[in-house]
Amino acid sequence: MTKAVVPVDLFGLPADADAVSAVASEHGLTVIEDACQAFGASYKGRRAGSLGDLAVFSFFPTKNLGGYGDGGLVTGRIPEFVEMARLLRFHGSRDKKDFDYIGYNSRLDELQAAVLRVGLTKIDDWNARRAQVAAWYDACLPADMRRPVVPDGLTHVYHLYVARTARRDDIAAVLKSAGVACAAYYTTPLHLQPALSSLGYRPGDFPATEQAAATNLALPMHPHLTQDQVAEVARALVGARA
Repeated sequence: MTKAVVPVDLFGLPADADAVSAVASEHGLTVIEDACQAFGASYKGRRAGSLGDLAVFSFFPTKNLGGYGDGGLVTGRIPEFVEMARLLRFHGSRDKKDFDYIGYNSRLDELQAAVLRVGLTKIDDWNARRAQVAAWYDACLPADMRRPVVPDGLTHVYHLYVARTARRDDIAAVLKSAGVACAAYYTTPLHLQPALSSLGYRPGDFPATEQAAATNLALPMHPHLTQDQVAEVARALVGARA
């Protein structure tokens, strides 16, 4: 029986929290927001990480707010869920003596916390710079490349800038040969992963998902890209389409 739903704030844009919450409320489901790629993003005035009953963040070094190693954060609005997260992160114990649950060793170490405290003072500026880089991409990419779409009332923090093109693999090969880094993400959708083959899904069962998997292309994105560098990527894209 389904007990929870996990909307993903993919690439830095919050999922449609109102639509997810409506379905969850109708069926009595817990909403666990995957905000790992969206630190600082917002949905209709609410920050990513506050859109479900629980939320999870990643502080992996490549994230918008990253440490110098693995780490993460759980937020929540239901005290019982938050307390359970605290227990599970420390072997299922409150006092190092008695263990109520089979838990994990998932405490954030002090070094990572120190790095992240500094990052917290800079993250809004970094995200604003990412938004500027995205605006430059939007303005100069070839017309037939599909840009990220940001619905009204949402802010995107562009953990990745992901365009879409039917010639993804050919274009990616040309970009890489020109020294422009790029990557395709989640090219095998969940329903076609070997680990989930027992569910019986086949190619064509989720055509929109499969099309997104086959056409997405992440272009260089970080807070320190210059307009000239973005223009260089755009020129390489034009050459790749020739």
